Amino acid sequence: MVYGHQKNFVTKVINVSKKGRVLKIANDQYRSPISTHELVKFILYIMNTNEYWTNHMTCLGVCSSEKFAKEIVKQCNIDEETQSVSTN
Repeated sequence: MVYGHQKNFVTKVINVSKKGRVLKIANDQYRSPISTHELVKFILYIMNTNEYWTNHMTCLGVCSSEKFAKEIVKQCNIDEETQSVSTN
């Protein structure tokens, strides 16, 4: 899951939380979030090598969408109400 300054999961969580709406977040989807900053660093590294093949780049770790959303609002000091839901 790529996130940065444009519209994405992070900005959606922040916007919904700031409006005081309940966050309905999937508890059964797992992702490896990566910032656009880290992704660009990797692309620039690859461009300066002869390593031209299919690459898959992520940061270390994995978390549920629910856990990631809770950490986003925590880091932004936003009081939020979450509702844990399944993808179905």
